[in-house]
Amino acid sequence: MQSFDEMNDRDLEKMAFSGDFDAYEHLLKRHAASLFIVAYAISRSRSTADALVSATVSITWHQVKAGKQREDLVTALFHNMMLHAKRLRRAGGADAAIEPSAAVGEPDDLTPSSNKLGDSAVAGEHVQVMRSNRADLMETLISQMSFEHSVVFLLNYIAEQPIAEIAKYISRTEKTTSRRLDEMLNAVAKEMGEGETTAVSSFIRKHFSKEKEYLSSVEMSNDADAAVQKGLLHAGQGVLPRHRNKKIWAWTLGVSLGVVVLAIIVLNPFREKETHASLNLSGTRVVPDESLIYSTASSDGDYRSRVADGDYKKLGYAMKLDDGSRLIIDGAIDYGRETLLMYTLEKREPEVSTSIVDGSILERSTLLLLGYLQNQMVLEETEKAEKGFVTFVRTNPTVSTEGALLQFEVEVQGDEAHTVMLETDYPHEVEQPAKEIEIDESFTIEGQTYHITGLTISSDYTRVKMGPDIHNEKGIESLKNVRLDRVRENSRSGSRVVEIAGDDLIFPSIYYEDSYEELQLTLDEELFSLETPFVIDLNNLNLVQYPKGMEPESYGVTYAGHTDGPYHTIYFPAWEGIQYEISDYYTDAAGQVYPAIDNIFEVDNVRMNIADLDYEQPLTFYFSILDQDQRSADNNLANYDPLEGRISVPLIINPQD
Repeated sequence: MQSFDEMNDRDLEKMAFSGDFDAYEHLLKRHAASLFIVAYAISRSRSTADALVSATVSITWHQVKAGKQREDLVTALFHNMMLHAKRLRRAGGADAAIEPSAAVGEPDDLTPSSNKLGDSAVAGEHVQVMRSNRADLMETLISQMSFEHSVVFLLNYIAEQPIAEIAKYISRTEKTTSRRLDEMLNAVAKEMGEGETTAVSSFIRKHFSKEKEYLSSVEMSNDADAAVQKGLLHAGQGVLPRHRNKKIWAWTLGVSLGVVVLAIIVLNPFREKETHASLNLSGTRVVPDESLIYSTASSDGDYRSRVADGDYKKLGYAMKLDDGSRLIIDGAIDYGRETLLMYTLEKREPEVSTSIVDGSILERSTLLLLGYLQNQMVLEETEKAEKGFVTFVRTNPTVSTEGALLQFEVEVQGDEAHTVMLETDYPHEVEQPAKEIEIDESFTIEGQTYHITGLTISSDYTRVKMGPDIHNEKGIESLKNVRLDRVRENSRSGSRVVEIAGDDLIFPSIYYEDSYEELQLTLDEELFSLETPFVIDLNNLNLVQYPKGMEPESYGVTYAGHTDGPYHTIYFPAWEGIQYEISDYYTDAAGQVYPAIDNIFEVDNVRMNIADLDYEQPLTFYFSILDQDQRSADNNLANYDPLEGRISVPLIINPQD
């Protein structure tokens, strides 16, 4: 049987029509960039484009399951996008998808021939007032276009879609679509006082330069895939976008009052609720059980101080399992890189065991992975439920301002593991002001001096401000095994460079960490050689330059996708009788320095993973030949000293002070 990758669109559509959600998902991912480009062009907003794409994906799958779509599923996706955008525009308000038009709220039958754009007296006065700012006039004209005219106009000038494609999206002939574009172009030229439409076209393209610049990077970014993934998530759950219609306010009011009365009768918010009793009709919010945190705090000083300082947050999120029982997140404590969640896992039957086997936290609006479940501790277990802690480790420094999507894989004895998830307001983080610290430190290695002038600690990153001495022959890229270490009484932990900005070293955030006694920059006492480096051209995979004696036939490059972004794996050539290591940093032809994703050294196998970026080719990598006697000594764990051969530069002492 063919894999999804080998199938054409038509075969995937047939499988989707038969109810194969995986085929539908694969088809969507294949066209994710195209969908997002169209959505962004007609909305000129990343967040609105995200909402349009996700709603389109969910709506179309609902139609497929209901048997309302039988042919050309890709075209149906674009049709549904246009219909949903138009529906939102008619509804108006905050949900309007076509933002410039929503602000004006013109009916859809307004055309350029109406008095708004066509009356010469009105136009003359308008031009006199607005001629000093053609950009403002352009925005005003766009806001006054009908929905169909604006779609044709924006798709042509922002997304640079051919007339034939636009015609399919709006279900018009190419002749009609072309006429719509000409009508708008002539109207804009008249309003701007231009006799020739050619000059106006040139201005319009410049006017949309920022939008076009963003669209040129969509296929390389995660925006399109994230929007599709969110839509697929909603489609799988049967969630459809909500619509507001101002014309049915009386009916809505009546239903709302009915719901309020029902809520009072069923939920009775005026009486005291029992632990884990529902607080809403859907049952996703419940009264949290605080007994576990307070019983633990009574015997654990750290938890006690956290609760006293207000760091413990009551949650009460409930997720229903397949057997009808619930996984409830009662509360949380945020430790910065780690988040501790207190949970209750109900049992449907006393003799049937239920357990959490995996979990993750995703950013709610983008579905970016924020962290994963590292460990779990069961503290109480009865016939009805188990209670304990799960620890999530943050892997993405992105600040989650929209809340999160909690996702757990739960296994019930005798059944296959299944995934439960819930959108939550936690963690809902607010961007904190960065801490700026002035530093005057320097260090010298092999005659090369480097200055440290400051430190920026934000909730997103830690920046060590560096400045190589002007007399140096070697730059930041020659530094070896750089780490940012947090030193404690009996231990130390550290992180490696994740980005280089100019000469500054960017590390993961330590904003919420305060348990260390000293912050140090540590690195090897030797530099990487800049003579006869490896020079690689990724565009044609050529090994441009390499040291004498290497075996170029063992060199290779592979490419792979990843949730955090695609990357290249470079397999460096073997060097008979010599072992060497590659610097964590490499440069492109423009002199920009980049950190590797990771650097793997094994005997006769040196490889590195690097991000798939728009580099100026070729790329240059630096290496050091390893001292075999020293390497043998390092492998002797009995005598191993992690600081031997390294220097430590103090940055902060006693951060609490």
